[in-house]
Amino acid sequence: MFGVVRKGRRRYLKGEQIAALDGIEIRYTGESLDQSDLDVWESVLHAVRLQELGTECRVTSYALLKIMGKSDTGKNRATLHEQITRLRANALELTQGRYSYIGGLIAGAVKDEETQKWVIRLDPELRPLFSTDQFTRVEWAARHALRGHQLAQWLLGFYSTHAQPFALKVATLHRLSGSEAARVDHFREKLRKAMRAVEAATASQGESFIFELRGELVHVRRKRRKRSDQYRSSSGGSTVPAAGGCRSSSGGATVPAAGGCRSSSGESHHENLSSSEW
Repeated sequence: MFGVVRKGRRRYLKGEQIAALDGIEIRYTGESLDQSDLDVWESVLHAVRLQELGTECRVTSYALLKIMGKSDTGKNRATLHEQITRLRANALELTQGRYSYIGGLIAGAVKDEETQKWVIRLDPELRPLFSTDQFTRVEWAARHALRGHQLAQWLLGFYSTHAQPFALKVATLHRLSGSEAARVDHFREKLRKAMRAVEAATASQGESFIFELRGELVHVRRKRRKRSDQYRSSSGGSTVPAAGGCRSSSGGATVPAAGGCRSSSGESHHENLSSSEW
């Protein structure tokens, strides 16, 4: 659903079935979503992680931008507003196993234009999709390092959902990623660069990926560190969950602690991050 979209080329989709692996069916209506939209979605999921879905989460533009590793500028605030609007203005039909969901990625959002404080609410019906066996973890620091390289970010999220990645055809990855490359041979060259970028970005993180292209098949190996070391960055930062397919953009991700939301009791949560991806 969060694919590889060329800058300035967003299509409007109406009930379009999104390419997904067996066992997952996704139909989407709205502007096509890219990896920058996924960054925002994962950041919102992080912000509400300590609350029941459906309760109001209060968070500032500054905190969300910090989670994403961006500076708090007028341009970035405007882009964030546009992305949250896009995440609200869509309709999603998603089925995995016994559960189906029909609704939006964000149920609603209110912003104070003067203070830049947001009140964001997610649909509580999303809860079954985030049970313990329905999400995966993505290296957040590695994802940050790949900013601007959408195919590489997609690869990282996609293969983070695979405990033991199996070989896939280049044409299959072309379809699943939503790449707008007109021909598979053109996509293959972009894929080579993206694989090298993911290898470089994950080499020093909690786990690394090693890619090998043999003919038309892409083979992937994951190398994990011991769990005690996996969620610790050199700066003492922490993690964020991932979301791919219907699992959560979102492996341990290292992310700086940044703001948080307030519970109904008014208590402010400022913990190490923990992220998500569809």
